[in-house]
Amino acid sequence: MSGVTALPRPASGVAKLHPQAALAVLATAQFLIVFNGTSANLALPDAIADLGLSEGLAVWVVSGYLLTFGGLLLLAGRLGDIAGRRRLLLAALVIFGLGATVAGLAPNGTVLVVARVVQGIGAAGVGPSVLGLLMAVFTDPQERRRALGVWGAVASGGAALGVLGGGALTTWFDWRAVLLINAPFVAVLVVGIPATVNPVPRVKGTHASVTGAVLSVAGIGSLVAGLTVGGEIGWTSATTLFLFAAGIVVLAMFGLLERVSAHPFLPVDLLTRASSAGGLTAMLAAAVAMFPVMFIASVLLQSRLGFSPVAAGLMMLPISLATIGGSLLAPRMIPRLGPVRPLLVGLVVVAVGTGAFAIAVAYGVPLGAFVPATIVFGAGMGLSITGAITLALSGATPAEAGAASGLLQTGQQLGGAVGLAAITTISAGAGYAVGLGIAAAVVVAGILLVALRLHRP
Repeated sequence: MSGVTALPRPASGVAKLHPQAALAVLATAQFLIVFNGTSANLALPDAIADLGLSEGLAVWVVSGYLLTFGGLLLLAGRLGDIAGRRRLLLAALVIFGLGATVAGLAPNGTVLVVARVVQGIGAAGVGPSVLGLLMAVFTDPQERRRALGVWGAVASGGAALGVLGGGALTTWFDWRAVLLINAPFVAVLVVGIPATVNPVPRVKGTHASVTGAVLSVAGIGSLVAGLTVGGEIGWTSATTLFLFAAGIVVLAMFGLLERVSAHPFLPVDLLTRASSAGGLTAMLAAAVAMFPVMFIASVLLQSRLGFSPVAAGLMMLPISLATIGGSLLAPRMIPRLGPVRPLLVGLVVVAVGTGAFAIAVAYGVPLGAFVPATIVFGAGMGLSITGAITLALSGATPAEAGAASGLLQTGQQLGGAVGLAAITTISAGAGYAVGLGIAAAVVVAGILLVALRLHRP
């Protein structure tokens, strides 16, 4: 296995004003984006019905957000390296807050769609900036591992908490509350971040190809658009196939340009280094399972077990707690074992939990099997995601931290979108048990790929 066990230290001169407060506000910023991703999805069907949106416009209430969010993650990560990560984070939070507020007050469907697009733009700037700042301001290896563990707990556990929060707010208030609740959090963060985190200066000598930036956004955006609309208009429709083909062609052009560019947009060897490639592969494999498992668990709790939306959210809490526990366990294991072994153990546990969930579904979703299976799944997910982040960022220089963060989160979103689209499509024809079984098999394939990539004779 790879001998990489330590994270690189960033350039000196970057310090925390208040270490624990800095970690708290940065983790809260990440939580806000993750929580919004799942809570808003629960509220938007009510919004579509309330505003009387046409079928064509209703698709873009969700698709508009996903398209800008997924398509701009890589660009946002690189912009943080070039323009300054704290500056970008504050601007992104303001954009996100404005989009959420306008969406929550939207008088008609057109305003709602435009506001959700703006929200997606802001959300894309938050994730890579938070992770890049954690890398820059936590210079001590032990402190950094703990900070990444907290980030992993928030990034993987916040989604399940969003199910509970979205269901509760929609039930007790209405769909607008789910969107408007973001504004006060953004206001606190915009004040709290400058008070607790020093600015990270632009990395000297950092440049980027404008053409590369355009191609990356166009290529990733085309893939995200295809994955988003494919479920609505059909996976074999001309539009879906065109979007997939365009995305692949444009990203191939992007790769060729990056290899010959004097100032590449994305450091090309981030995709070839053992640590970066291994961490990205692990993130993809974990995301392919995480998104559909969370979705299917929520659906089955309500459709087969008869839970209300709020009760279903409460039943998802054990997954969140297990995920948080796994994320916080990883920083304790990594100093002794390195990032590779905890990562592989986490993926094995994810595969076991997903497989057990598939068996439980095959036997009628007995609650006595559902809860343990999803807890095992959550613990493995927290351990594997934190291990993947630590491994991937261990090979990035300070000048590449933002780009590496954007690449990781782009991989997570694309992997999740592919997993959700493929597994739910398979489940619709062959049943949820078969779909979950295939998700478990994908994770096993990911384990083998990571092990082979990091193996050294």
